[in-house]
Amino acid sequence: MNERNEVVNNIDIVIEGMTLDLKRYVNKGKASKYVVDKNNGYIKNLTKARNFIATLMNSVDFHIVMALLQDITKLERRDPELNGHIIKLCKREGNRFGYLTKCY
Repeated sequence: MNERNEVVNNIDIVIEGMTLDLKRYVNKGKASKYVVDKNNGYIKNLTKARNFIATLMNSVDFHIVMALLQDITKLERRDPELNGHIIKLCKREGNRFGYLTKCY
């Protein structure tokens, strides 16, 4: 299983566990409406976040950013004195480039 699927799968496991726990709580009887509504809200929000993460992780931009971050981390391990990086992204062959600088 790749890293992307593992993240989403772990969130799915949490959502399933929360749902089962809530069903058990309700089936015991005398369940508090407040507790049920609150937990349903958590499950709903977590599901929205899971869907957003799944969409984001399947985008091409995410893969590019993750690859760049891995390369930057490797460079910084080799040379902890680095204080910036120059990154050239090419959409197609050619020699016309725009240059962007961002310091934070």
